[in-house]
Amino acid sequence: MQLTAIIISLSSLAASIQAAPATYGNTQTEIQLTPYVGAPPPPKNPTLSITDFSNSGKPNSAMKTISFNVKNSATGQSAKCSASKISAGFPSMHYYTKCDSNGFGFGFEWIANEKGFLFTVSQKHPGGLYITSGSTWVANKAKTQENKANPSGSYKSLDHAKDFDIRANWWSSLHQ
Repeated sequence: MQLTAIIISLSSLAASIQAAPATYGNTQTEIQLTPYVGAPPPPKNPTLSITDFSNSGKPNSAMKTISFNVKNSATGQSAKCSASKISAGFPSMHYYTKCDSNGFGFGFEWIANEKGFLFTVSQKHPGGLYITSGSTWVANKAKTQENKANPSGSYKSLDHAKDFDIRANWWSSLHQ
């Protein structure tokens, strides 16, 4: 009788240990990997190369434009991204603003408590099997493009590199 009680207790303990999620500090994290059978392998170490990046105003206008070209190093696919809006400062473009082709989109969002922008670029791959996405920080540093002949024609642009890379990650968009 006691042996049966011990065996039942041990098997109950083993079952609860096997089903328990991993614990880190005060949080619990449960990781479950389920590979999609038949899916092509995702890209390794993708980089999103940004060229001709610009976020600026226009002379004599409240219109602001963000534009850039993007190329995924893993797939070789590229797109032209551009969006405009009337704005007193540099515009935020909510994620997911579509680019012109190949499933690319972006977000350029103001983070008030950090006083800068979170720039995110993503690519939804054909067939929807996985997504490549990366983000970088853009400080809120402006430079003025002065027009000495017409002072009201001066405008501001973000003081940021025109060409840079964003290290990206990928994840599967399918669930079994």
